[in-house]
Amino acid sequence: MKEQQFIDILPISTERLFLRMTIAEDFDLLLKMDMDSKVQHFLGGIKDVDRNVRREFFNKKISKNINYEIGMMTVCLKSFDIGIGFINLKFDNFNDKVELSYIFDSDYWKKGYCTEICKTIVDILFSKLCINEVFADSFSTNINSIHVLERIGMKKIKVYDELIRIGSNSTTDHFVKFSILNEKR
Repeated sequence: MKEQQFIDILPISTERLFLRMTIAEDFDLLLKMDMDSKVQHFLGGIKDVDRNVRREFFNKKISKNINYEIGMMTVCLKSFDIGIGFINLKFDNFNDKVELSYIFDSDYWKKGYCTEICKTIVDILFSKLCINEVFADSFSTNINSIHVLERIGMKKIKVYDELIRIGSNSTTDHFVKFSILNEKR
């Protein structure tokens, strides 16, 4: 399976970052982002969840790693070997598609890190694994995320009609689907 092939490529290195499978020591990074209102604003479903619930979620994600599935991968700064965010890839092997999702510590926003690692991931998915399409979703008001997706070559392909609640208040937003196709296939 292509998911196993991707895992075998790890760790992936860029100029400033490396990507590896998530380990137990990365839990504190997840908790830090859980308490950051800027990070949480666009995530919706995990507000006010206690530490034990998050630990259970985290353990479930990293247990997938044992079975050659991608639960979570951690993005780390090379210079300090510290985690700054998480990436997830969901493989659809039947259609040769991959869904890309990410979450970064707000201390590292607007520095090009997310774009740098996501561009490298897409390049690997296309060149080494011959994936047909990589896609991602974003809220229409999450301008930073939309800029990342556009910088890595994705195009907006659909705006969903239904409004989705975001943040801890009653704000609603549209979900937008982005995609990039492998032009070499």
